[in-house]
Amino acid sequence: MGSGVGYWAEYFAKQFGKVVAVEASVPLYESLVQRCSPYANVLSINTDVLSFEPEDRFSLIFLGGLLMYLNECDVINLLQKVTSNPMVLFCAVRVPSEMKRLRDKELTRWCIVRSKLTPKFS
Repeated sequence: MGSGVGYWAEYFAKQFGKVVAVEASVPLYESLVQRCSPYANVLSINTDVLSFEPEDRFSLIFLGGLLMYLNECDVINLLQKVTSNPMVLFCAVRVPSEMKRLRDKELTRWCIVRSKLTPKFS
């Protein structure tokens, strides 16, 4: 979610059978579509993550740097809308207070993981 130009979507396309990449910015979305066009398992969607209405719920969510753009209520509502239970949330968080803010909320059903994984971009 907040897929940007698709570096992570491309990486995940090589690791998983299905990837849904959501990006609101038209220029970034166009780059995402171009980058991921070789992968039939990537569905690119051009919409704001808060407007995104998934057909399915997901067991793995990756929120690149998206958390810094959303308030607490939006994050909780988004996760409730798109996730299955149990789920794993991977976040690339630049500001440690973002993780503390989420940890302090009632997210007991979710396993929040701070990923140090960095894909090798070509």
